[in-house]
Amino acid sequence: MNFSVVFDIESWTRAAALIMAKAPCHGRVTFNLSQSRFYLKLSQRRVRQPLRVRSLRILATNETRIVDESARLGEYQVMALRLIQFLAIILTALALVPSGAHLAAMPNKMAMAQAAYFVAQQVYAGWAFFGIVLFGALAANLAHAIVLPKVGRSCGYALASFLFIAASLVIFFVWTFPTNQATNNWTVVPENWNELRSQWECSHAANAVVTFAALVCVVIAVLRQPSQAR
Repeated sequence: MNFSVVFDIESWTRAAALIMAKAPCHGRVTFNLSQSRFYLKLSQRRVRQPLRVRSLRILATNETRIVDESARLGEYQVMALRLIQFLAIILTALALVPSGAHLAAMPNKMAMAQAAYFVAQQVYAGWAFFGIVLFGALAANLAHAIVLPKVGRSCGYALASFLFIAASLVIFFVWTFPTNQATNNWTVVPENWNELRSQWECSHAANAVVTFAALVCVVIAVLRQPSQAR
């Protein structure tokens, strides 16, 4: 790389100092006294960096790229964790709605006569679709319990929430569902209808308690995580 700089006579000393400051450069100075001016021609060439320095720079660049990729991966993991936690809380809360309603109505319904009780039971026609929410809560809580250890967090409460939701399904299929089958969804009155009513109401009450416990556990599992994980 070649360039020329023109100095007037009064500042030639400053030009010499500038040349001396260019330690990495190699050059020569040519003086021309015509028209009372000095012409400075400086030939400069770039100093080639040692191989070790270039290797270190390449290594630093690669390490920076790896750190950036790891940071992006960490952001994706946090976003996925937040989505799973949101679904686990929302679906568990929705699963509590039907069992909570049954628990609230239980005292009044247990005092009803047979005809009134069977009429009241028809209010719940179509509530079987809440089963979709229950299975969704089961899947979301299981995913929550699986993901937490992968990001270095404790999964005890998340696992407990999953087990409580699973227990609610066991209660339903062992005690609630058989009463629905025996009464053809409470449209047929068997002789032991009163016993079936007690079994049906108590199973829903137990489900309300178990589902509420699952909701408490998943909320604690989310709240006890550090802020950067939420």
